[in-house]
Amino acid sequence: MVKSASRTIAILELLSTNPEGLQAKEISAALGLAPSSCHGLLATLTAERAVRVLHSGAATRFTLGPLMFRIGMRYGQTTDVIREGQSVADALCAAETVTAHVASLDGPDVVYIAKAEPRSPVRMASAIGQVLRAHSTGVGKILIAGLPDIVLKNRYGVDGALGAVTKNTITSWPALRDQIEDIRARGVASEREESSEGIACVAAGVYNSDGLICALSASTPAAHMTNNRAEELSAAVTAHAADMSERLGAPEYPTAISPGTTREHSQW
Repeated sequence: MVKSASRTIAILELLSTNPEGLQAKEISAALGLAPSSCHGLLATLTAERAVRVLHSGAATRFTLGPLMFRIGMRYGQTTDVIREGQSVADALCAAETVTAHVASLDGPDVVYIAKAEPRSPVRMASAIGQVLRAHSTGVGKILIAGLPDIVLKNRYGVDGALGAVTKNTITSWPALRDQIEDIRARGVASEREESSEGIACVAAGVYNSDGLICALSASTPAAHMTNNRAEELSAAVTAHAADMSERLGAPEYPTAISPGTTREHSQW
């Protein structure tokens, strides 16, 4: 354990229970810190705006700063997304008897943040917290489609960027670029055995007031994903994604995906 990190957290926790603020000597005494160490940590926290300085007469007191408010708000937004994601995944799974996933974009990968699957002898190996290459998944293709063109090219238009997950994974930048243009126009993505052999899926984007923050997908055995079933599931996934977007504060659900709208997980 890094002592400075644990001491920093201890200071923040202490200040969170003392909204009127504390003097440096009070913090030092309460936590058993050497005065010099305490002053050094407080100076860093103040510079980063995690702690705010209050001057009252001759006394200088410290309280939580605006950075902590922003972090708290972002955490609240994250938990809202996870809670609503699990709710919509459950609803989609129940309505269509499919495995439903919600995932966010983290650099070249997607991270599953919610999953629901029907009772079936055939179960997908995916799990909440699992990381997959974004370009091999339906949810990832949706989120990639919302990246700015320059980010898209720099991330995927270089040698070795498009690794194969299965024999069906797209590994050609021109092929992926063409597919992204189609996804942007339709607002729906699909993949067939690109991330998991024997599985096909369709996906749609989920928005909040800031942009495209995650994607919802419906997966089923590839043998069951006929053209008619793909159309049915595309409509169902889009409807559930629009419902989740409304609950997360999106002003209007778009029918197409615009470059520059994706917000990666670290930007929530």
